[in-house]
Amino acid sequence: MKIKHVLISLVLFVAGSAGGCLDRSAPGLQNNANNNANTNSNGNSNGNSNVNSNSNSNNQGECRSADDCSLAIKYDDCCACPRPASQEDMDADPCLLPVGTEDIPEECQVICPAMPCEQCLDEGKTVTCREGRCEWFEGHCGRDEDCVLGIRTDNCCTAAMPVTKNDIHEDQCLTYWPIQYIQIPQSCYDQWDPMCEMVDCAPIEPWSRAVACQDDEGGKMCRFVPECDNRYDCAVLVDTRSCCPCPAPWPLSMKSHDPCLVDPGVPPPASCAPTNCPEMPCPSCNDVSVECQDHRCVSLEWYQDGRNGGR
Repeated sequence: MKIKHVLISLVLFVAGSAGGCLDRSAPGLQNNANNNANTNSNGNSNGNSNVNSNSNSNNQGECRSADDCSLAIKYDDCCACPRPASQEDMDADPCLLPVGTEDIPEECQVICPAMPCEQCLDEGKTVTCREGRCEWFEGHCGRDEDCVLGIRTDNCCTAAMPVTKNDIHEDQCLTYWPIQYIQIPQSCYDQWDPMCEMVDCAPIEPWSRAVACQDDEGGKMCRFVPECDNRYDCAVLVDTRSCCPCPAPWPLSMKSHDPCLVDPGVPPPASCAPTNCPEMPCPSCNDVSVECQDHRCVSLEWYQDGRNGGR
């Protein structure tokens, strides 16, 4: 079970480093020892040693369900990123508060210098209770091929994020990126914030379309990685989940992650073909050649003439 705390952003929620963590170590064992020695005056000695060691830990962790966890932010840190937090965490830090808190304590209101903040690595993720700890729900992985790009569809203006294929399988409001709006279930649309009617979100691509399983505090997590170091890290692939798919530059590594990314001319797997596509003729596809520019796989022709933002 998980709880969703979705941030609404007109473009992207921009943030940086997160605050510290609470010591979550379990209490130590309590040992009781009684040693009794009796010596008789007649020279007979009786030695009795009775040692009782009792260990009793009622520590159930900081949470029992996702309802015990919140998406929180340290409001006294500049460029702070949201992170999972328990009530225990927030009790220990008065400036660690749930995202969206309106009454910020005065001592937590800081004036930050004008500076760019790095994009938060876990932007868009939701929180859950995992083995007694408040953690991210999405992105726990065992190998690189587990990781893909996903996007939440239960609110507007969400951003692409590294997740696992299993995460998407378990959550109908989490889907593969690039997003196909015609595929969003009505039950996910029903959860959109009313403010979405007044917001026009421009689609923004993530800084990378390559993701990998990397070491993280407490385990391995799917993270963004650079798309390429050279031309041979890129490939021309077709995203067969889209309507009217055409070959496009992609990181070659993602071909082994996503079965719906195929070579041009290869029939798509049956599970990848989209449904409810508009009834209209598809435009013809252009020839594509790829190059690695600034660690990004781009169409060489587009990059040279500056169209499509130099992608």
